[in-house]
Amino acid sequence: MCGCGDILSQFCNEKKFAVEVIGTPAEETFGAKYDMVEAGIFDNVSVAFQAHLNDINCCEPVSLAMNSVSFDFSGKAAHASQFPQHGINALDSVNLMFAGINAMRQHIRSDARIHGIITSGGQAANIVPDKASCSFSFRAKDKQYLKELRKRIINIAEGACLMTGASMEYHDCENPFDNIKNNKVLSDMALSELSEEGVGNFVSSAQYPPPGSSDIGNVSHVCPCLYVELAPECEDTLMIHDDSALDIVNSGASYITMEKCIKAFCRMVLQIAESDSLMKNIKNDFYIKG
Repeated sequence: MCGCGDILSQFCNEKKFAVEVIGTPAEETFGAKYDMVEAGIFDNVSVAFQAHLNDINCCEPVSLAMNSVSFDFSGKAAHASQFPQHGINALDSVNLMFAGINAMRQHIRSDARIHGIITSGGQAANIVPDKASCSFSFRAKDKQYLKELRKRIINIAEGACLMTGASMEYHDCENPFDNIKNNKVLSDMALSELSEEGVGNFVSSAQYPPPGSSDIGNVSHVCPCLYVELAPECEDTLMIHDDSALDIVNSGASYITMEKCIKAFCRMVLQIAESDSLMKNIKNDFYIKG
């Protein structure tokens, strides 16, 4: 831990508290932290820390709540030329659903996002498709509005069935993600400690670029959570989820950034463990935000 490990270990023994390293793979698409939260892994965690490489430095990133839902439409197959009147076109239902969602986009909040794909649309052009499927991910800054979006999207799918005569089933195809609850006390501490390590040019949550979603949001609703994003000091811009990022994250610049982050986190842990009032302030911020 960059020279801090021995000090932290000794302090843990003296103060009788524990530091746990919790491996949580697949923070996006699958979201292992969701399952860990459901299993109670974070129930007794006082404070959770996570860092992520990015092209900016931020101690209060934005992460949207997200649901991912698959819709499976069933119709009736028929020869598209000889007996079209006998068919019920499941693909028409999918297309109508996309049309409905495209119309709805004009009337949703600016922080919301909806994006989808057709996953199945028939086997032959001269056969009325009796099966068709699509998947949508939709996001919002808070869970309550996400619930509203979910209801409206399902209503659109049901409306598509009314127009075509098809039937429909839907299911969550990925774990649901919560929006992140940034803890102001922890964010301010991190900003100070990282600045001590020479990290600068921080952006605030108001300046944060268009966000994605991560299962760290789920953790932040269970216990006070610090999530920071840090940019390696290198000539090339880190474009996360791009192949070019692989070389940057496995570079000396990234390791230096990780070392600075670990040192800052270790000092924060020591301060929190030494101060009951600081831990109280962290908890108060957590509970005030609900």
